Amino acid sequence: MSERVIPNDVEELLRDSVHSFEELEVLLLLHREAPRAWTAAAIAGELHLEVPAVMAALIHLADQGLVAQREAGQSASYRYAARTAELAAAVDHLSVSHGQDRLQIALVLSRNAMSRIQRSTLKAFSDAFQLRPGGEKGKKDG
Repeated sequence: MSERVIPNDVEELLRDSVHSFEELEVLLLLHREAPRAWTAAAIAGELHLEVPAVMAALIHLADQGLVAQREAGQSASYRYAARTAELAAAVDHLSVSHGQDRLQIALVLSRNAMSRIQRSTLKAFSDAFQLRPGGEKGKKDG
């Protein structure tokens, strides 16, 4: 059985803008149900997720230009709203790819998460060997 190829724009979207399974599921729900606006609690109920995880996903997706927020506080609602035509096309392709092969999408998300962890670990390791003021290595001020 041959492996499906994930479109480049989907790979980029998953690398740059969608970093968790919660973000993926929230984005796909809002995309599928557009233009309906949802509260975080309604999304959490629909996807069987915790409200704080949904809120974190919504905040990240809004920062990435994929979701728009209406109102604020307890009555805040969110809807799918890609900032650019390129983002909209990538989300359309993501939706199709996810419907065809969820496993490949999960593998891409997992691979990207591992890459972020590796980069973070390497940065922390290299930062430990940077000279600090006073000539001490790796010692924090304070």
